[in-house]
Amino acid sequence: MTKHAETRQPRVIVLLGSPGSGKGTQGRRIATHFGIPHLSTGQMLRTMVPRNSDERQIQQHILNGGFADDDVMLRWMDDRLGEPDCRSGYVLDGFPRTVVQAIQFDQRLSQRGQIITAAILLQVSQSVIMHRLRQRQQMEGRRDDREAILHKRMELDQANLGPLTRHYQLANRLLVIDGEDTVDAVTQQAMQALPMA
Repeated sequence: MTKHAETRQPRVIVLLGSPGSGKGTQGRRIATHFGIPHLSTGQMLRTMVPRNSDERQIQQHILNGGFADDDVMLRWMDDRLGEPDCRSGYVLDGFPRTVVQAIQFDQRLSQRGQIITAAILLQVSQSVIMHRLRQRQQMEGRRDDREAILHKRMELDQANLGPLTRHYQLANRLLVIDGEDTVDAVTQQAMQALPMA
């Protein structure tokens, strides 16, 4: 490994958007392009076998359409981001979900001499979001896509997405992408907007 590779800042990309905005699809594509892991908290929580009370609490909240406690979520993410595959960076999908989580995550990165590379907002109208989520529920039968839970998630998301967006805008890290375009076009927009260094 070269000295340059050793000192390069990890690429830390945060994906923002409502459930159904395409974060999972775009997260996987961006992560593959850069050779870093795509960390979807929703996917991780749906498939994990809880090992402790923190993980049980987080999983239960998420599956019921809510948010886990900020401190609990941050502890859980600290453990995951400390694993070797995250040394060169990662794409975060579903974290941070609140401004408190974002601020504390920024502080944790700062303590390591790191910063967020970019926060990508996938802009999609609510009508398109609901259509996509209903389709996903029919195709995948995900428990967290049931109608009542969908509405709860949308309400929580709308309450937190605006403040999160402003947080990253003020930090000069926000990139806004049209999430209603084709999958390939959205990926192209994101790759063109992201800093390559």
